[in-house]
Amino acid sequence: MVKKILLGIVGLVVLLLVIAAFAPKKAHLERSIVIEASPEAIYPHVTHFSKRTAWYPWSQLDPNMESRVEGTDGQEGATYHWSGNKDVGVGHQTLTSLEANKRLETDLVFEEPFESKANTFMTLDAEEGGTKVVWGFDSKFPYPMNLMLLTGGMQKAIGKDYDKGLASLKKIVEEEQAGS
Repeated sequence: MVKKILLGIVGLVVLLLVIAAFAPKKAHLERSIVIEASPEAIYPHVTHFSKRTAWYPWSQLDPNMESRVEGTDGQEGATYHWSGNKDVGVGHQTLTSLEANKRLETDLVFEEPFESKANTFMTLDAEEGGTKVVWGFDSKFPYPMNLMLLTGGMQKAIGKDYDKGLASLKKIVEEEQAGS
């Protein structure tokens, strides 16, 4: 009986490894929102790490999180470092490309609780009634960790966080516009 259970477990592990060999290894996610403001009004809120903490969904997960910015905040090369509880982890994010009032890109590195990297981006497209803000990321998952991509759980969890962050950004910018 024990031998059959062990063989079943080994068989399951082998099956999962075979599935992982053919599973996607890249993840892509995008969320968007329309904010009733110009791209120029939104841009500082997404390019300056000091302003991002007001709307970033992860900033609220650890009130004792330690963070610092190296370089000139809001300019290419600026790096935001953080260290927090298990919900926030440890990592850093570097602004790698900026197109004024239109687009930004960052390299995002998680060091704890697990190591991973992603390229993130935000675009600001003026349209009637405001600006469409798109927030997204692209990441690669090594074999066999790419099995996580098949469950869709990561996409749902991060998608919820992105939606929450964009809603907070919208509220902050629109309240700022109403007050000016």
